[in-house]
Amino acid sequence: MFFDEGHSSYIRLYRMAQKYLPVGSKLGGWEGGKRTKNLPLSMFPKDANTKSSELSYFLQVADLVSYAARLKLENERGSLAAKRIARDHHKVYDSIPIAKLNRLATFKRNDAIVPT
Repeated sequence: MFFDEGHSSYIRLYRMAQKYLPVGSKLGGWEGGKRTKNLPLSMFPKDANTKSSELSYFLQVADLVSYAARLKLENERGSLAAKRIARDHHKVYDSIPIAKLNRLATFKRNDAIVPT
């Protein structure tokens, strides 16, 4: 486990998630009708390491995919800036090969985006 350096808040949130991590169900709810269930992170024996995104292609790709997904969602909600729409920035996420996406993440969307 590692984080992009320069974001110390990630480590704080990671430590909090080891105690309390409300998780939604891809089926819409858990037993008893609850929307979330506390499933704290327990599989990591130590803190994550930090890594410079300048030197990590993995972090650069992760940043690009998450940013592209955000732009797509903003466009769907009608809140994306006109200059981004004119430059087709909202279409970048859709250029990712479908075989590379975890489409099991949600039944609600075919593009594997789980909006919060």
